[in-house]
Amino acid sequence: APTLKGTHPVTDSSNKPCVSPRGKTSLVEAKSNQQTEEILNSILPPREWSENGQLWIQRASSTPATRLDVVNLQEELDRRLQQRQARETGICPVRRELYNQVFDELIRQVTINCAERGLLLLRVRDEIRMTIAAYQTLYESSIAFGMRKALQSEQGKADMERMAPTLKGTHPVTDSSNKPCVSPRGKTSLVEAKSNQQTEEILNSILPPREWSENGQLWIQRASSTPATRLDVVNLQEELDRRLQQRQARETGICPVRRELYNQVFDELIRQVTINCAERGLLLLRVRDEIRMTIAAYQTLYESSIAFGMRKALQSEQGKADMERMAPTLKGTHPVTDSSNKPCVSPRGKTSLVEAKSNQQTEEILNSILPPREWSENGQLWIQRASSTPATRLDVVNLQEELDRRLQQRQARETGICPVRRELYNQVFDELIRQVTINCAERGLLLLRVRDEIRMTIAAYQTLYESSIAFGMRKALQSEQGKADMERMCEQIEKRAAEQRQLEEKKHQDEIQFLKRNNQQLKAQLDGIMNPKK
Repeated sequence: APTLKGTHPVTDSSNKPCVSPRGKTSLVEAKSNQQTEEILNSILPPREWSENGQLWIQRASSTPATRLDVVNLQEELDRRLQQRQARETGICPVRRELYNQVFDELIRQVTINCAERGLLLLRVRDEIRMTIAAYQTLYESSIAFGMRKALQSEQGKADMERMAPTLKGTHPVTDSSNKPCVSPRGKTSLVEAKSNQQTEEILNSILPPREWSENGQLWIQRASSTPATRLDVVNLQEELDRRLQQRQARETGICPVRRELYNQVFDELIRQVTINCAERGLLLLRVRDEIRMTIAAYQTLYESSIAFGMRKALQSEQGKADMERMAPTLKGTHPVTDSSNKPCVSPRGKTSLVEAKSNQQTEEILNSILPPREWSENGQLWIQRASSTPATRLDVVNLQEELDRRLQQRQARETGICPVRRELYNQVFDELIRQVTINCAERGLLLLRVRDEIRMTIAAYQTLYESSIAFGMRKALQSEQGKADMERMCEQIEKRAAEQRQLEEKKHQDEIQFLKRNNQQLKAQLDGIMNPKK
């Protein structure tokens, strides 16, 4: 950055700064110079380092830059971009770093000529950096969301694959295959007590106890471990229907009331299933958590898509209303007679061919930066061009006040991504480029390059963010598809296991019947031997 700063100005009158000539030093000028140095130190803080036991301080130069300095700065920028092989499009940290240095140097040069304009340009720079940082954060968050969805998809697939072997049926034993998971209530034993304790622990983890204080006492409400009967389930269903009708829950679409009631019923069903078979309850708990996670992911996707749609709508409106809102800010006013507000070009009283040519070149540059606006009205063609009148310090102060007023009037956000704030700062940036171009065309063109690079960077981050959102949605759909495939596979395994279980049961029953008949025959033979007929 220090090597990009300009050198001492030459004696050409076209390069005079806004402040009065050096030969007329006064207390007012000294105070202005001191104020300018303080502003420069706040924009570009001094750099301190130690060398050979001495403390060195490097401050930003307060020497005005000439047109030649600006041309050299532009050539140095092109040389470094080529030397470091910076990319011309998309996101490039090298290009961003070099353009940041050039932007800071241009702010320094503008601040020396007009402190108010430099401070306003500094605000524009800070807003641009904040917007780029917000897009970076959005992009990283969306990438993390997509990766999280991909990992969840892989994890869910692996879990279902591990679960598949456990779903395969085994050979049934005797009548114990029809016994419930828990032992009968009448045969209480240490095994049953241990099982009940484990069930209560699982219930507490699924439905944590609720604690509250009342009348100075601490009350704890735990989930009941009493098994539910068929009548309880029927009553639960009737209670659900009654509450849905009472609270006027919607039958279709998204309804928070319906979602809340079904969540309560789902928790109660998990409790009932857990009491009968803890393993089945834990598996059902996993299903519930996955459903909630999926719904939360869809909510996040929906909110992101809503924000994306609103941003696109605002951007489309911006293109339509941009020139209409910019028109009042493009009108310059006549400069006052104070010598501190003189432009870099020669005074109006010394009109010459050189000045006329310079003015024509400035107007051409202004037309390329801010193209004329054409429209028809009452059968006549009207053309509105950017004003080539230099702006005074008072104009810059008024522009800053107008910016603050519009930001407050349109309720622009102070942080994050805000299309309204971005639109207003774009207009201010264009107006500042216009003012700088009138004073020094070379500096204005370089500032235009900085503006275009910034817009290209922001557009690249927008494209990346939209691509990452699409990536996340694609991963979410793949996750759902993989889950559905594994569920179908599990259903097929369960079906085959049920068929195999039926065959084994039939075979088992046939063996029992065969053994019973054999037993009866042997019993009859034994009776015949023991009690022979006389």
